[in-house]
Amino acid sequence: MRVYVAGPFTTIKGIRKVIEIQKALEGAGIQVLNQLEPFEWRKFYDFRQDPDLAKQIVEYDLSLVRKADLIVVLADKPSWGSGAEVFYAKALLEKLVIAIVTRPARSPWIVHHSDIVLEELDVEKLVEAIKKLHGRGLPPRRRQQQSPLRQRQRSR
Repeated sequence: MRVYVAGPFTTIKGIRKVIEIQKALEGAGIQVLNQLEPFEWRKFYDFRQDPDLAKQIVEYDLSLVRKADLIVVLADKPSWGSGAEVFYAKALLEKLVIAIVTRPARSPWIVHHSDIVLEELDVEKLVEAIKKLHGRGLPPRRRQQQSPLRQRQRSR
């Protein structure tokens, strides 16, 4: 099972939380696809000044999402990147998604695009949820029923 952990990278705290989850999952024997390795995330960029770097990061992240079997998203705060990754993974690639939402979900989007929503950041419960989803794979209705976006793409 290859897992990609998405979360807000707009603060050091957000980056540390993603790293913490990645390490905990690795400690539980789960393979983590680490988007942090090739880039220096300790520096904050104004990506308007470096569109080539922005493109490299987005393309690399999406390549990992394609390789992943399951996406874990830390979804307490809105994040452009996490939202795009979850939508790409779920709606277009039909990947499994677990969202960790410890605050009230003020938007239906994260709930709708998640197979499981955890209301607390508990690594044992997260590992349990990953194993549960890994064991069952995609639900049968997902295999038979394509998303409207995929249907539109194929009909063109």
